[in-house]
Amino acid sequence: MYRPYGANVPDKEWQKYMAYCRGEIEVSDLGDGEARRLYELRSKFRRMSFDHRIAPQALYSYFPVRIDDAKEVLASGATSFVIMNMNGPINDLMGRDVDASGYWEDEATAMVSDEGKKLVFDRLDKYLPLLEKEGLMDKAVLYGCDEYPTKRFPGMLDLLRDIRGRYPKLRLSTTAFDHSYGRDTGMADLMDIWIPLLPKHELNPGSVAEAIARGKKVWYYTCILPNRPWPNLFIEYPAAENRLITGFMPFKYGVRLPLLLHRIVTGK
Repeated sequence: MYRPYGANVPDKEWQKYMAYCRGEIEVSDLGDGEARRLYELRSKFRRMSFDHRIAPQALYSYFPVRIDDAKEVLASGATSFVIMNMNGPINDLMGRDVDASGYWEDEATAMVSDEGKKLVFDRLDKYLPLLEKEGLMDKAVLYGCDEYPTKRFPGMLDLLRDIRGRYPKLRLSTTAFDHSYGRDTGMADLMDIWIPLLPKHELNPGSVAEAIARGKKVWYYTCILPNRPWPNLFIEYPAAENRLITGFMPFKYGVRLPLLLHRIVTGK
């Protein structure tokens, strides 16, 4: 939203819109200016997604999703919703960069500083009681450690231990490149939902079956990968591949709830 629609919006209006996205104010507080225009654009995007049987989820949001947005996603037929990203702050909710200098203790190994953990925990401490009150805890998923390679597993392990100890009921999910699904990395009891890239799921049926036998969920995803011979959602590929990814392949491999992330990645 920020780059195409908000870059020239006065900061006061942008902050008002952001406060709405974070659940701090309501529509009636937006006024009739640019904040209201951004809200209306956001609503149109959401309605378009629902019309196409897509439940809009903000995997890279570092603020908890609005409760009414979560309810709307569930009402559309989704069985889960993403609370927020357990990492950050890399950017604000809609794409504007923020200062992340205090978050990392060692970014190379993904070790999060005490200050960074406090930032995440303060948000969850306020938000999770609201989920409990609304009866939504069993539908909520915390996402993070996005596509972490092996060198970042030390920080991932450290963060997951703290989150699991602090919020034992919270379901955690990741696309980190641990294709033992925690068995060989010490994360077997810390992660609930493993989401490998589609080929890794298909080519490692033994590891997938073992993780499922341990009570874990294993979904899969597509993004700018994979390429041939695997199916993807690119417009250049046959439309039948959408049916494969979302229908026949989940049926064949027993993926009860595939999380399909078709992301357009620019400058990552």
